[in-house]
Amino acid sequence: MKFVSTTARNCLTDTFVKAVAGRYHYEWKDLKKLRQVAAGIRKALEGQEGFYCILPNSGGPVVWEGGKSSSCYAGVIQTLGEPLDRLQDAYSRVGDMEAAYMIEVISSELLKNCYLQFSDWLSTNTCYEAAAFHFFGETGLPVEHMQKLLTCQGERKVTCNASYCLEPKKSVLFLAELRPRAGAKKSFSERTSISEQMCAACERKDCVCSCQKSDREQ
Repeated sequence: MKFVSTTARNCLTDTFVKAVAGRYHYEWKDLKKLRQVAAGIRKALEGQEGFYCILPNSGGPVVWEGGKSSSCYAGVIQTLGEPLDRLQDAYSRVGDMEAAYMIEVISSELLKNCYLQFSDWLSTNTCYEAAAFHFFGETGLPVEHMQKLLTCQGERKVTCNASYCLEPKKSVLFLAELRPRAGAKKSFSERTSISEQMCAACERKDCVCSCQKSDREQ
């Protein structure tokens, strides 16, 4: 199975860094260090970030027993790569916990960008598009099933230990609920914002980060 590379590192612009600063309540004086950390992240991601997609006709295991019987799902293994963990660990070893946490928050935003790139790849390269994302730990999708999905990797880029922690740490496993692609539609990257794009593809109604929570509850 081919590993599909993503380019989230390209969004590490000064505008992106300022947006992260605002979202996580950093002060103006923190921008210089945020930029330095972002530059290190950009270098660490090169050639590392990407995903595996296990489509329903590719022989992958059924890992979601609680899914809708009328729906089909693709398994997705997504990672920002192991060098990013090494960079974060290097900051921690010298006691620079501020920089280590900056890596954490920037990585969280980069993973959102990777979700969007997966969605665009899916609609461009298959007859499907993503209707919703389902993450392990949700009802009907126990974390114990993660290992079944990990066995489908062409090259073992992501592993899971006995405590269900993923390595590399900036990795995520989820199922994409699929629906037939209906004609030409706007890609996720053409929608209004990263937050709205992600919320449109997620079924969680109790998420404190949801920008569409009020719409869903109506």
